Amino acid sequence: MPPASLCLPEPGYYKDGEFGIRLEDVALVVEAKTKYPGNYLTFEVVSFVPYDRNLIDVSLLSSEHLQYLNRYYQTIREKVGPELQKRQLLEEFQWLQQHTEPLTAKAPDPASWASVLVVSTLAILSWSV
Repeated sequence: MPPASLCLPEPGYYKDGEFGIRLEDVALVVEAKTKYPGNYLTFEVVSFVPYDRNLIDVSLLSSEHLQYLNRYYQTIREKVGPELQKRQLLEEFQWLQQHTEPLTAKAPDPASWASVLVVSTLAILSWSV
């Protein structure tokens, strides 16, 4: 994919005959800044929609994935929050603040497929981190 392309990373898990789970983001292909020589590409998420916190088992996240997710939430607050305030959408602004609070690590819980999917998505999106 050339730089400036839009793509839809959609990792998913499907259990035959039972259920399926898929996360969707809109991402822009951009040049990666690395310490290595050469030209590399990475994804920059541009959808700015928080993941449903009920689907995230933070005990399955590495510290790097937790940091990535919290940076993503901070970016959502910085980009979307001021626009909601400017338009005086105070209820929507409060919702955004609540759903983008930083997540913290907790003791391990039994893994759910939704949590595994979130971990997989974060791994894919944070390859350039």
